[in-house]
Amino acid sequence: MEKRVSIRDIAEMHLSQQLERKKALLLNLELDACARQGIPWTPTQGILSLEDRRRYEMNQSIILPNGTFTKQFSLPNYFRGENAYAPTGKNLQKYDVADKYIPGIRKECAGGPEEWLEFTSNFDLALFYACCKWDEEQLEWLPMTEADIERPFGEGEPDPHYGVIYMANAEDARFFGTYANAPEYHIMTPAGSLVDGGNREYIFAMRMRDRDELQKDARFDILVFEHTEKFCQDVYELMQKSLPTGSAVFKKI
Repeated sequence: MEKRVSIRDIAEMHLSQQLERKKALLLNLELDACARQGIPWTPTQGILSLEDRRRYEMNQSIILPNGTFTKQFSLPNYFRGENAYAPTGKNLQKYDVADKYIPGIRKECAGGPEEWLEFTSNFDLALFYACCKWDEEQLEWLPMTEADIERPFGEGEPDPHYGVIYMANAEDARFFGTYANAPEYHIMTPAGSLVDGGNREYIFAMRMRDRDELQKDARFDILVFEHTEKFCQDVYELMQKSLPTGSAVFKKI
């Protein structure tokens, strides 16, 4: 479902995600301390619950169509950022998984690279890609400028005045499936992980046919917000601060 949101709404989501990450960290520190002392962990009323443990405990596993993986230390959601709004059609981004190895899938069965869209477990990284562009000369991501936002675009082309974040619950059973000789369409599968400074990211990929449109996928909320040069710069600087000194931002290509 498409939702027009303000920059304030996006900022509140960023804070909410940060708070939940801190809760996850606190939970796992408590679990570790209890294990070292040989005592059972008990919920803390109003702070940590059994449901929090189910969501955030790191020593669990998730079972997906192409294997079993250590449970990610993140919120159980899928996110995807796009730096222009396409009301219809597939809007491929520079970071999409064109040549990435996807565990458990034979390359000859994977289909064409243009069939795959990439998703992340980290809201802030999706926001970063919704506010930044890939610079072919400097080979890195840079914040969108006023010129980028106001550039002309043709009928049916993505509108750079808006950034988009697709968001879905990773526990939605409609993302699950099985693989026979080739990966199914519309099934989410792990495609790698990155840890850049404080930005832990698990990457997922979903195979889609040419005629498929993410905008019509009922599993996703579509958050559309208006670009401003200042906000794009603020998001870029926020992510820069979370990286080690001297690191370029997400040279993933």
